[in-house]
Amino acid sequence: MQINVIDTHCHLQDFNSFAAEVWRRAQHQGIQHCVIVGTNPNDAEKAAQLAGTLPGAYLAVGIHPVNAGKPGHTIGNLAKHLRNQKLVALGETGLDYFRPSNPPKNLQITGLREHLAAAKSNRLPVVIHTRPSSDRDTDVARIHDDLVAVLKEEPGVLCIIHCFSGGPREAKLLVEGGHYISFAGNLTHSSPTGMRLRAAARFLPLDHILVETDAPYVRPKGRFGRNEPAFILDTLAELARARSAPLREMAMVILENSKKAFNLKGLNQVQSKDCGTVTILS
Repeated sequence: MQINVIDTHCHLQDFNSFAAEVWRRAQHQGIQHCVIVGTNPNDAEKAAQLAGTLPGAYLAVGIHPVNAGKPGHTIGNLAKHLRNQKLVALGETGLDYFRPSNPPKNLQITGLREHLAAAKSNRLPVVIHTRPSSDRDTDVARIHDDLVAVLKEEPGVLCIIHCFSGGPREAKLLVEGGHYISFAGNLTHSSPTGMRLRAAARFLPLDHILVETDAPYVRPKGRFGRNEPAFILDTLAELARARSAPLREMAMVILENSKKAFNLKGLNQVQSKDCGTVTILS
């Protein structure tokens, strides 16, 4: 069976010299396109160089919230990448309350606002990171409420909530703003987070859902070692199960959603002759 989706969020540059090999494995599984994300000026440079060499790769650059307020870590220091034809989004930016040593919330929010303003000026979507301080429902609700309050300041900017960590309540708030929810490998986990994510996946309108790997992080259940774009099919299969939907139909809808979210015009389904045998863990 030929399945094609776009890995809408990965950090292939973190595989260093193995990046091309990892990407070939993904292509063999039918993953013909990905968005490589840079999180600071140096990382963005590596991501841009890699996106320029890999077929089917696109680029997103931003300042991760854990880098907010550091000298030289502003969206202005990434302006050169706005001329890159591979650039399809700004980010990841957002909020990260996980470690007490992270930058204060006000600095993170300032960085987020700067990304939203730049995205509005350049007609680009924004990739959003949200990591709560704990898995408790109250902490999950708090960070998403903070995020939604800031996003309402720029209602014309489309956002992709990457590696979504919320439940139906948080998903509803974000979709009401027109944003996309992207599920990663933790959708497959048997943890409280996984259960909350599957509840959100069942609730969401289908035309607002994306999938990603966040490779080499957040690997799906049953996979070992570093996460890879090829493993996105595990998340897609779990999403199809959560919604009681045929896998092929789910893949086609997710592909169209990805094209709309990142404005990837003229991107067509890959012919089956280009793909290998799809392997999905069940």
